[in-house]
Amino acid sequence: MIRWTGDGPLPNYSSHLGQTGTWTSLAPSPCKTFDCTGRSYGYYADVATDCRIFHVCLPITDEEGAVAETAHFSFVCGNQTVFSQESLTCVLADEAVACAEAESLFEVSNAQFGIVDDVEV
Repeated sequence: MIRWTGDGPLPNYSSHLGQTGTWTSLAPSPCKTFDCTGRSYGYYADVATDCRIFHVCLPITDEEGAVAETAHFSFVCGNQTVFSQESLTCVLADEAVACAEAESLFEVSNAQFGIVDDVEV
């Protein structure tokens, strides 16, 4: 995610040479070191980006119930927020569990994620 600051119209991103102004990164690039392989369905803070990015891992099973692949989706938290592994939401940094502790909460916070109780109608 980037922001253009300069005079005039927004230039073509791929050909902005010669334009006055600058491109500013608003968020870190999605981390390429996070891997969903072997993870259960859930939300995961990206500690390598100081929890400003989080990932959703979704194991996809075959007809026999074995995991055939795991889908991986990455999201950037909004301005001045970080992902809290405790609440599974983006919050202000002082409201979040310390990012360094996020990995220790992966299993606990995702244990009931995606489980829907059977409700009689």
